[in-house]
Amino acid sequence: MSIQELKSHIHQLVEEIEDEPALEQLLETANELRADQSARIATLSDLTDAQRGRLNEAIQQHKDGKTVSHEEMKQQHRQWLNR
Repeated sequence: MSIQELKSHIHQLVEEIEDEPALEQLLETANELRADQSARIATLSDLTDAQRGRLNEAIQQHKDGKTVSHEEMKQQHRQWLNR
């Protein structure tokens, strides 16, 4: 579903709600989600050049397939713990 379709569906659902406390709770949740999103954006913009560089390196490694699966990492941890 596209973003516009999701928004339209949410609008339709909201129009059907007649329960004021439920609408107030929905508004509070939406405001919290928006604040969380703003905080994530601010966090990324607050990175130093070095941190941004490391993040970009990690993204490139992922694109290049230079990753370790969760299962592989769990196995490595078990080996490290058994030493």
